[in-house]
Amino acid sequence: MALLMMGAYQLDAVEAMIDQQYRQVLRMDLELTFNEPTSMRASGELRHLPGVMAVEGWRRVPVTLIHGHREERLSLLGMAPPPQLRQVLDAEGHPQRLPEAGLMLTRYLADALHARVGDTLEVAVMEGRRQRLQLPLAALVDEPLGMGAYLPQRHLNTLLGEGPSISGAWLLVDDAQREALHEALWTMPGVAAIGRLDDAERGIRDYLDETLLLFALIFVVIASSIAFGVVYNDARITFAERARELATLRVLGYTRVEVARILLGEITLLTLAAIPPGWALGTAFSHLLNRAFSNDMFRIPLVLTPQAFGIAAGGVLVASLLVGIMLVRRLNRLDMVSSLKASG
Repeated sequence: MALLMMGAYQLDAVEAMIDQQYRQVLRMDLELTFNEPTSMRASGELRHLPGVMAVEGWRRVPVTLIHGHREERLSLLGMAPPPQLRQVLDAEGHPQRLPEAGLMLTRYLADALHARVGDTLEVAVMEGRRQRLQLPLAALVDEPLGMGAYLPQRHLNTLLGEGPSISGAWLLVDDAQREALHEALWTMPGVAAIGRLDDAERGIRDYLDETLLLFALIFVVIASSIAFGVVYNDARITFAERARELATLRVLGYTRVEVARILLGEITLLTLAAIPPGWALGTAFSHLLNRAFSNDMFRIPLVLTPQAFGIAAGGVLVASLLVGIMLVRRLNRLDMVSSLKASG
């Protein structure tokens, strides 16, 4: 039952992870990347394009974060506070404000660097003048995909010694004018790439379907077969031990239904008694699996829904029902004389 619950947990957790990333964190429709850092005036020009409902500029620079002897290479993202189209969330899913001074890191990245809030990190900029900055770690944020480091955009511009500039922009668009907007964007010489969030979501879903979800489905099938095997084996042993008693009851005048009720009652009680500890053990297994699957690409949230508990209990109950039907058929074919002689 614990194995069944662990497999069902993965199915729910993957859906929760994708929902958090592409419904709550990434709320834009398009991500534009420019050929080079561009003046903030580009945001105003984008607002006048067909179908554009909202625009947020961002500045991204490749850096190496160093803390002690540990280092990580990634992109430092500068956003205009408070970000609306690209939010940062805490563990409970609440939007967080960017700190006015200091870095905000995803918790997984901070753990990889062995850094805590208040520690000073060295930031080696990998473009332009290649400055080496000293910045405090001011806040942590929980995100299911990737590793991130964030600063207010103006603060990042100041650290880089440049005026207000952006590396790209996030756009919220009207679906009815999406095609016209794409044509207008591709005619702009400064636009290097256009990323569609629905395409990105489809790509991550396909990847997870081929890896994690396939593993979860196989896991559920194997766990179901184990559940059936355990229940069936226990029932066979019970039937063999009770054959003489069952035959005696039949000789004493008990009907097949009454004898079957006695036999199946024991199996039913054992199955029901196994549900609460099975749930508890399944919760522990899911927590361990959650920690084992955490990596720099994605982190599966610990989401235990009623569906996971229901699948675990239902799988065992169905296995018990099938075994009960098999035992009733076996009981109907019970040779009372042979059973009494063998037991005697």
